[in-house]
Amino acid sequence: MAAAIAVPVIVFGLGRYHWFLRDDWDLLAGRSLTDPVSMMRPYAEHWVVLPAVLYRVNWQLFGINTYVPYQVLPVLAHVGAATMLRLLMRRHGVQPWIATAAAGTFLLFGAGSQNLVWAFQAGMTGSIFFGLAQVVVADHDGPIGRRDGAAVLLGILAMFGSAVGAVLVGVTAVAILARRGWRAALLQAAPPLTIFGIWYAWSAPYRANAMGRPSMSVIADWIGQGISGTFEAVGQQPWIAVTLGLVLVIGLPLAWWPLRGRELLRAAAIPMLLLGAMVGFNLITAASRGVFGAEFARQSRYLHTNAAFLLVPLAVAADAVARAIDRAVPRAATNPLAAVRVGTILIVGLFLLPIPANIAAFDKTGQVFGPGYFDQQRALVVALARSPLVDQVSKDLVPIHDPYGGDKITAGWLAAGARDGLIPTGSPPSAALTAEVTVRLGVRQSIGDPLTTNCRTVERSIDLKPTKGQRYSIRTSVTIGALTEGKPVGSPVPFDVQNGYNLRVEVDGLHLRIASVAAAPGLPAAASFSLCAA
Repeated sequence: MAAAIAVPVIVFGLGRYHWFLRDDWDLLAGRSLTDPVSMMRPYAEHWVVLPAVLYRVNWQLFGINTYVPYQVLPVLAHVGAATMLRLLMRRHGVQPWIATAAAGTFLLFGAGSQNLVWAFQAGMTGSIFFGLAQVVVADHDGPIGRRDGAAVLLGILAMFGSAVGAVLVGVTAVAILARRGWRAALLQAAPPLTIFGIWYAWSAPYRANAMGRPSMSVIADWIGQGISGTFEAVGQQPWIAVTLGLVLVIGLPLAWWPLRGRELLRAAAIPMLLLGAMVGFNLITAASRGVFGAEFARQSRYLHTNAAFLLVPLAVAADAVARAIDRAVPRAATNPLAAVRVGTILIVGLFLLPIPANIAAFDKTGQVFGPGYFDQQRALVVALARSPLVDQVSKDLVPIHDPYGGDKITAGWLAAGARDGLIPTGSPPSAALTAEVTVRLGVRQSIGDPLTTNCRTVERSIDLKPTKGQRYSIRTSVTIGALTEGKPVGSPVPFDVQNGYNLRVEVDGLHLRIASVAAAPGLPAAASFSLCAA
């Protein structure tokens, strides 16, 4: 019931502000079902073939007329992951109310909202779901059978979304080794890891990473930040986070101290492996993202993944603490608390208390990637696609060089999407937005050797009325704005030299103002720049 309620609440309520962002555009405009190589290409070092396929299907069915069909994907995976967590908790003897409260904390985990409301994160969230499902399905007694085949398939699917899948396949293999022996463990590990290894050797995702590698001290700090940040995110209040940490440290020995030998191994294997997976995940992530600094470990998507690893062992520990408190309450008939499970109530409350604050964490109003940003991006993309200029310019022109706006979007893709009804019509754009669209489609920026003739130094800004085909080169970043009767209309468009030195005018009739970045509105005094023409 809770899962059935959570899907519409998250998609149509808590996450309704979200729209397509950065990585979404790679799957929408940068890949094709008719190009297998593009579908297998890594993205940010992850194998994202499953979300890529789902995006391509959604594009054909819905285009970008609505974000909901895309957003449903990570939400369903998230709800599935919460369900798997509760199953694992119950399988390890956690009382129903405690298991429900702990899984409910994950279900409405606003601190990890990136993995819930950003559709691209269906890859990571899907890997969590399929990986946990493999653990659940493979964890049984008896000989190898059809159930094990289903678990292997789940492990393969876990690989198709992100590197988290490899971590959870490892958890499954070692847990099954402890419970059922090496043959069953090898069956669970070999097919998924072999498939992943072949892809890895072909795609070389880490060799494609140009960001460099962090120092060992940064990696260690990252792991600490990731783990402490997860406790803080789950608890939302410092005292709750500290209490949860103490519960974990005290509760796990309480849960297992009476057990010995194989019984202890079976009870402790999965919870301890999940704790190890949390450390391993942070280690792997630090190796590729540590260059951004250890604080980056507290990114929402990482906290969500860490929480998925943490909550089963935490629930096992919390259950043991609750039972110890319940045993400590006198059971005399005259004791009014004799029929009340005080420990259970306290632990359930400990998990439920942070939920309102986690729900509030979904609210991104006022943040950079909040409702205002997405409304603006939606209006821009629609206006570009519906502009009469989109059919007059080069098909491979990239009108949005903002790294978060989608450098995979081309004029040809926009024009085709508009013709096929896959991009919404939208309301008529304002004069300011029309002017911005004119600049974005009318001036093409490209990489290549800059012009070296007909160069001049421009102080502050220059107004131009170029003809179609006119070429310019810049050596420093500038802004270009449209003019009407000599007056600026709308906001100027930034042209960063990281995207190329060369500018080519794609349409006739433009009246432009090229200005140094320092001369843009709201920025300090004027600066000069070099402008070459051909």
